Amino acid sequence: MSTKKDSNSSSDKVYHDPLEEKTPTDTSTEENSQSRLADFKEHSKKYLWNIGKALLPFASLFLLLEIAMLIVHAVNPDISDNLFPIPHELVAYAWRAFFPGKDSFEPSVALHIGRSFARVAIGFAIGVVSGILIGILMGISKWFYRLLNPLFSLMISIPTLAWVPILLTIFGLNPTTIVITVFLGCFFPIVYSTTNGIRSIDKKLIWAARIMGANKFEIFFDVLLPGSLVSIIAGLRLAIGYSWRAIVGAEMLVALTDVKGIGYYIIGGKVANQTAQILVGIFLIALCGLLLDAVLMKPLEYFTLRRWGMVEKTEG
Repeated sequence: MSTKKDSNSSSDKVYHDPLEEKTPTDTSTEENSQSRLADFKEHSKKYLWNIGKALLPFASLFLLLEIAMLIVHAVNPDISDNLFPIPHELVAYAWRAFFPGKDSFEPSVALHIGRSFARVAIGFAIGVVSGILIGILMGISKWFYRLLNPLFSLMISIPTLAWVPILLTIFGLNPTTIVITVFLGCFFPIVYSTTNGIRSIDKKLIWAARIMGANKFEIFFDVLLPGSLVSIIAGLRLAIGYSWRAIVGAEMLVALTDVKGIGYYIIGGKVANQTAQILVGIFLIALCGLLLDAVLMKPLEYFTLRRWGMVEKTEG
């Protein structure tokens, strides 16, 4: 009887395939992949949220202008649409500007935006590299600070477009003048923010690092650079805005030649007496600036500061 019971109990046992059992390594890999997926979803939501916040002012402004222009045209029907276009007509005009068709002699406005973006990228990159390097030298060296600070304090108060006549005399009517104007527009804010960021760091932190045996490179990368990041990134965000101001003004002043660009597009609307073209160009400038800040600068600020432990990673 006992043998029969033993055989029955053994037959009731559930068989587990060892291949189907998850090892600790498999469990850890699955958890890591789920964590990465959750982080990706979180960052994607933040990107979309930043873009939505950037577009919200445009929607509000569009609605207000639509109501205002409808009232103006209702009060005075004789007003020309070329002088005071209704906002929903601007949308149609912008569509035709992006997709002009085969019979149009004018290039797509996307070409103008692309030219301006390329010039901003070149001038901004040169300004960022040189501005941060000089700002670091002025921040860590009293000699450099005393030598250059009076000069930069004088130069930063000069409007960027005031340099354009001199640049036109030296380089002529060509894209080089525009790129250098962009460089000057972003260079000085970056130097100023980098210098102030480094010089505002508490000296006690540097002394503590020296007492603990840190050398000059360790002090720079572990104390000075992380401590000045907030100021540097704030300077970068200001520099992007100044770059767009500089390039639009420079392209307008150099519009005598076929340089293309968003400033060239706006001044072309003035020549053709097309207010719609001017307004579309202005809205495109604002849109490009807001999207750059939302898609590029805010993520850069978040990831950089989190890399140096200056913000905590959110849970969930």
